[in-house]
Amino acid sequence: KVAVVTGASRGIGESSARALDALGAQVVLTGRTVADLERVAGDLGNNPVVVPADLAQAGAGTDLAKRILEVVQGVDVLVNNAGIPMRRLPESITEEEIDLVFAVNVRSLLTLSIGLAGSMKSRGGGSIINVSSVAGVRGPGARVAYAGTKGAVDAMTRALASDWGPDGIRVNSIAPGLI
Repeated sequence: KVAVVTGASRGIGESSARALDALGAQVVLTGRTVADLERVAGDLGNNPVVVPADLAQAGAGTDLAKRILEVVQGVDVLVNNAGIPMRRLPESITEEEIDLVFAVNVRSLLTLSIGLAGSMKSRGGGSIINVSSVAGVRGPGARVAYAGTKGAVDAMTRALASDWGPDGIRVNSIAPGLI
């Protein structure tokens, strides 16, 4: 199996990459910090691949999918972990900050999933795991934009599961608390 993990340089992404490697998957690690991605990849045993990406840019999810499919034959698992945990009071958040958190947490997740879904379909199915948050359900203070993105992730997860389930692609989200 080939597994892609976004935000693989630390935290949940790093742990996901290590767990998938331990299960025998070839892991494609993505993120912004190349040195950290290479550090994680250096500990993995199943021919890991590092494909750096800054998912804040328009078109980044689609571009990343194309670059991934240039270096691996196809993808079986996608862990959409990359995200920005923005903490701002509503009256102090700027429009640029709102755009940034939605670009990384929502737009890139959706466009990367769309870009890799065809590969999963051609391989007989796959699994997409979206890392959401309890913030999408609880709406904690000083996290209005972040909570909004995680609510969007949960809604998109349900819609994609409905759309791609018949093609053998499972789409689920997990909603951890603060880690």
